[in-house]
Amino acid sequence: MKIKNFKLLFLSFTLTIFISLKTNAQQVSSELKAQAENGDAEAQFEMGKAYFGYGSSKKRTQAEKWLLMATEQGHDKATYLLSQLRFSKYECPIEVLKKLALEGYSEAQFSLGARHQNYLNDSLNDLSIAYKWMLLSSKDPYERYHRTWSLINHFKISHLEISRGQKMAKEHAEKYGPSKSIYSEN
Repeated sequence: MKIKNFKLLFLSFTLTIFISLKTNAQQVSSELKAQAENGDAEAQFEMGKAYFGYGSSKKRTQAEKWLLMATEQGHDKATYLLSQLRFSKYECPIEVLKKLALEGYSEAQFSLGARHQNYLNDSLNDLSIAYKWMLLSSKDPYERYHRTWSLINHFKISHLEISRGQKMAKEHAEKYGPSKSIYSEN
């Protein structure tokens, strides 16, 4: 039951990501491509992001190529996107997820929340931590409701854990500001 609900939640989040992509792979500038070919990790990330989310295997291969190059240079956002490619053989290390989540990237916040609700259930605070990251991962109240509902309904999170999660989310937002998207950032 847990896995099925996580898969549905993950699928809806992934579809949201694909719809929100604004960069068109056909409009990659020759200057950006030259920078990427010369080893600029940020340009390689931008190239990978440009091809990310397109259905053809050729474009997926291009996205993987550029993101892997940037990842090998320690580019955290590229590491995250590489792990999100369909049927990816790469996994984003938990340390990178935590770093990006703390930097305010909503996609990493969502992934970290999902990991806490599904894989890191060893401590009593994991569901409240999952609730925190799910709350922070969306500005849209409707989407936030659906993300947290999974925790409430399927994982039977307690009122105390909800309260802790809300408190942690509020403190995080006050300290670090609002969340942002990896995909729409320039």
